[in-house]
Amino acid sequence: MSDSEKKTAYDRLPYPIYTFPATHPARLAAQARLFNCPAVDPKKARVLELGCAQGVNLMAMAQVLPEAEFIGVDASASQISKGEEIRQSVGLSNVRLIAADLVDWNEDVGHFDYIIAHGLFSWVPKHVQEAILQICQDRLTPNGVAYISYNCLPGWRMRGALRDMMLLHTESINDQAEKVAQSKALIKFLAEACPEDSAYGKYLRGELELIAACDDGYLAHDFLEEENEPFYITHFVKGAMEHGLQYLGDADASTMLLDGLPEPAAETLRSLKLPQVATEQYMDFVRNRMFRSTLLCRQGVAIDRDIGPARLDDLCVSPFLSLKRGPTPQEPTALFVGPGNVDITIGGPAMIFMFTTLAARGLHPFPCRELVDQTVASQAEDVIAQNGGKEKLAENLKIHLLQSYFKKIIDLTVGPFSYREINGTNPEAMPLARWQAAQGLPVSMSTLTLTPIDPFTRKEIALCDGSRDFDELVNALFASSAQKDFELLEADKPITDPDRQRAAITQLVPFSLKRLADAGIVQQSAVAAAVEAAQKATAVQASSA
Repeated sequence: MSDSEKKTAYDRLPYPIYTFPATHPARLAAQARLFNCPAVDPKKARVLELGCAQGVNLMAMAQVLPEAEFIGVDASASQISKGEEIRQSVGLSNVRLIAADLVDWNEDVGHFDYIIAHGLFSWVPKHVQEAILQICQDRLTPNGVAYISYNCLPGWRMRGALRDMMLLHTESINDQAEKVAQSKALIKFLAEACPEDSAYGKYLRGELELIAACDDGYLAHDFLEEENEPFYITHFVKGAMEHGLQYLGDADASTMLLDGLPEPAAETLRSLKLPQVATEQYMDFVRNRMFRSTLLCRQGVAIDRDIGPARLDDLCVSPFLSLKRGPTPQEPTALFVGPGNVDITIGGPAMIFMFTTLAARGLHPFPCRELVDQTVASQAEDVIAQNGGKEKLAENLKIHLLQSYFKKIIDLTVGPFSYREINGTNPEAMPLARWQAAQGLPVSMSTLTLTPIDPFTRKEIALCDGSRDFDELVNALFASSAQKDFELLEADKPITDPDRQRAAITQLVPFSLKRLADAGIVQQSAVAAAVEAAQKATAVQASSA
């Protein structure tokens, strides 16, 4: 298939509109600084995304980093054109989208502090892979960080076999949508045909569940593209080194540690004292890893992975947990809910205070130094003495935060990246969120995590453009309810009485705005005003009744 045919096929079934949390420069900068690479503050960084599609991933970053500059490049002129329409509709002036082939793209756009290539490297020919690495070599600033994701071995080997089966089954089909439908049908047939108790049958059923949940565009481009080359990490890093780059780390820092391996295997790898890349290669063998997001920097950067507590001092922290139960006289520990709805028990007054304080902030990052100082200041003299004094307690708290980061209980960033605070109290949602809500798409939170939303919240986000106060927002939502844009329920039954509908919306809006503010989608200052207005409206409704 020629390059022009590939572009046409891509235009017919575009890649889904996703945002990718791991690519956020605030996260990339934090991980780089942990490893002693002095990455540029994201607030005024220059960011380049290769293979940006419609550029929505960049726009999600740009709206919370208005002083930074973002450039996206993609070979599909139609995708760039659609992206430009989105960019103009959401009013982002710090994003530029370019239609160009990476192999011969030589436009003078300067150097970049962060270069992103997500879902691109494995799916392009060898000469384009070389062009990606060459762009990183030529255009990274001295302390710049490149993020490149790719399918990796040995895990992709079995999934690659399924891909081969799909390609063989659909080789006579030209229509891309039909190829996807037939590929799904093939995997379903194979899963049903294999014995349920066989290892292969269990594997196929797991893959069927994954594929069934995939967007058709994702399946078409991740499984059915002509190019799909997986790499061992050692081979990928060797190619990067030939372009003056070195391995900085994995975007999922937890995978770099030996935690989770059986202790005999972990002890064997420790005793070998191998270089980091070689150690991770053996871990890939054990874990059968099939996808990687690798961070690279220039070879001149002196990487130091011996991380001390002081490395946290200029970082911000936010939790991946929420408080389920605080300490009681009968049970002095606190119970939190972490990723995957796993219960996490935390003990000790200082630790409980620190994580409870974090959980109360939602997704809004807390400067680490401030969090630790506040925690130490909150503790009784006997607690401080038991921990060896204030300095030792502060150091221990930072060590716990580092451990929590590598266990994926907390997130680390450079600077906050929640929605800007604005003057006034009219609720205003992030412009991209309003566009996504209007299109019926999942909405990008400030962290770039996509969240599905219910019809009420979808309409609410679309209406939060800063022009409506609380009463006007309630009126607009009430009108939408009358138009059957969403359904209000009480005791699992639809509310049909107009007065009850208005009362329900009045009570629901402050609660919903609080959730959106915690997710970084609307500004926090609107929440208090909404609560106060709702209380007044409820009082008026009660007196009228």
